[in-house]
Amino acid sequence: MDEIIATLRGLIQHGILHRVEDGGGVQVVDVETAEGVLRGSVQVLQTPGFASNPGTDGVTALVLAPGGDQGIPVVIITATGVGLGKLGTGEAALYALDGSARVHVKPGGEVHVLAATKIVADCAEAEVTATGKIRATCAQAEVTASTKATITAPQIELHGTVNVVGTLKVNGITLAVP
Repeated sequence: MDEIIATLRGLIQHGILHRVEDGGGVQVVDVETAEGVLRGSVQVLQTPGFASNPGTDGVTALVLAPGGDQGIPVVIITATGVGLGKLGTGEAALYALDGSARVHVKPGGEVHVLAATKIVADCAEAEVTATGKIRATCAQAEVTASTKATITAPQIELHGTVNVVGTLKVNGITLAVP
């Protein structure tokens, strides 16, 4: 009976991460499952389409032995010592471990994106469609187009000083700009 209990205990173990290797493909870690018992290069189970590197500072994990084979364990990261916290029912979040960035999805259709320094989108084409208002608030805005920039609206209001550098055409007529 003691042998069966020992085998069952070996199927799922608690561990502390000591090293993370994330060179692409499969992420592996070194995990300590008991004092002085270090398992090296153990594969981390990650959901397809989602990847993270939790580091090792205070990171805990579950070490699983699929099929009871303790010679080929896998790891599920369970806690990093930090988290977004205080999520409401039905909310989900993707967040950087240092708290500097997050994507927070809320019931009812609101998505809140926070980035402490920058949001970067690299793509061939981008499109934003809003049935209501689009508002941008910033210290300075810049649009750079290599061939042409077009604004189509029934009415355009400009508040403040307007500086025109180059040629100003109104309905095909070039106006003299000093």
